[in-house]
Amino acid sequence: MNRENKISVISLIIVIGFVLSIFYHYILGVYLNLGYPFNTFLFIPQDRFMDFFNACTASRDLNPYLQTDILVNYFPFAFVIIYLFTIMPLNISFTLFVSFFILYFFYYNYINLKSAYSNINKIVLIRNTFIFSFMTYPFLITIDRGNFEILLFILMSLSVYFYLKKDFLKSILFLAVPAAMKLYPITLAILFLSDKKYREFFYTIFIAGSLNILSLFLFKNGVIMNIGYFLGNLYKANHGYIIGNLALGHGTSLYGVLKIIIFKLYSSVQIKYLSGFIPLIVLKLQGMLTPDVISNALRIYTAVVLILFLLITLYVIFIEKQFWKKVALLIFSAIIFTPMSGGYKLLHLFIPLWLFINDKNISRYDLFYVISFGLLLIPKDYLYFAFDRIYTISIILDPTIITAMMVMIIFEGIKNRKSANIIN
Repeated sequence: MNRENKISVISLIIVIGFVLSIFYHYILGVYLNLGYPFNTFLFIPQDRFMDFFNACTASRDLNPYLQTDILVNYFPFAFVIIYLFTIMPLNISFTLFVSFFILYFFYYNYINLKSAYSNINKIVLIRNTFIFSFMTYPFLITIDRGNFEILLFILMSLSVYFYLKKDFLKSILFLAVPAAMKLYPITLAILFLSDKKYREFFYTIFIAGSLNILSLFLFKNGVIMNIGYFLGNLYKANHGYIIGNLALGHGTSLYGVLKIIIFKLYSSVQIKYLSGFIPLIVLKLQGMLTPDVISNALRIYTAVVLILFLLITLYVIFIEKQFWKKVALLIFSAIIFTPMSGGYKLLHLFIPLWLFINDKNISRYDLFYVISFGLLLIPKDYLYFAFDRIYTISIILDPTIITAMMVMIIFEGIKNRKSANIIN
C-alpha cells in the first residue's frame, strides 16, 4: 500500500470507530439509563484529570514517598519534574500542560501527514490531522486522565526523531529523561545496540540512573530513607494495582488477559441482560481463589515476559532491518509486557504508526498492519463482563491485537531473511 492509501484506510477506521462508539454509549446512557461504564468509553467521570492532580498533590512538598493517601509508582526524578507544576496554582498548571500537549500532538500529526502526501491538498491535510489528533481513543483517554504519560510521549517521539536525524546526543537526552521517570522507555535504547552505538546505550542508562540518584537528594528525610520509602511505595502500589485489580480497567497488558483467564477458571459464568438486551457476562468467583494464586501467576508471568523481551531484543539487534518495525517491537513490548499498563500508554503507538505510514517499502502484509493500527486507535468496549467490578472486552482486544502485530512482524522478518539467504 502507498502512504496515501494507508492514511485513508486508518482515518476511515478512526472516524467509523469514534462515531459508532459515541452513538452506542449515548444510547446506553440516555435511552437505557445505564450509568458508568456503559455511558462512556473513558474513565470514571468523577475522577477526570485526577492522574495529574494526584501526582501533583503527592509531590507538592518534595516528600512523595512518605505520604500515604496516594499510591505512587513514579521514579524519584519524575516527582522532581511534577513538582515544577505545583509552583503555580494547579488549575493553571493543568491548563498549560494539556494545552501544550494538544498543540504538540496536532503539530506532530500534521508534519507526519504532510511528509506522507506527495500532492498536498490542504483541506484533506487539515481534515486528517484533526481525525488523527482528536478522534482517537489514546488521545482522549490520555486527556481524560491528565496523565504524565504525555511528557513521556513527547520526549520519546523527539528521541526517535533525532535518532533518525543521527543527532544521537539529543536522542540520548530525550530518551534518558522519560526513562528516569518510568523504566519502560529505556526499551528504545535497544536501538543504539542494533546500530552498534554501544556508548550511546550506556550513556542513556547512566544519565537516567544519575537523574534519579540526584533527585533523592532533593527529597525530605535524606537519600537512604527515601530509597526505603520508594521501595515501600512500589510494594504497596504493586499490591493494589497488580495483585489487586486497580490497574485492570482500561488496561493494555497481557498480564490483564492472564488475570481474566485465571478468574474464568475459578468462576462460574452467568449471562445477564441489562435493559432486556445488553449482555453482561458475570463471573462469580469461588472461595479457593486467593491472593497467593495471583502472586504465583505474576511471578511466572514476569519470568516469561523477561525471556520474551530478551528474544525480541536479540531479534531487533540481529535480524530486523526496517526501522519502523524495530521501534514498533520495542514500544509494543513496553505496552503489553509491563503488568500495569493503562490505556494512555497506547499514545505511544503514534511513534511506530507514523514511521510505518511514511515507510516507502511495500509489503503484502501492509493491509494487516493498517487495520491493526486502526483498531488500536478506536474504542472497542462493546461487550462487558463483571466480577469485582465491570470491565470491557477492550482489555482483552488491545493486547491481543498488539501481540498479533508483533508475531506478524517477526514472522515477516524471519521469512525475508530466509529468502535473502536463498538468493545469496
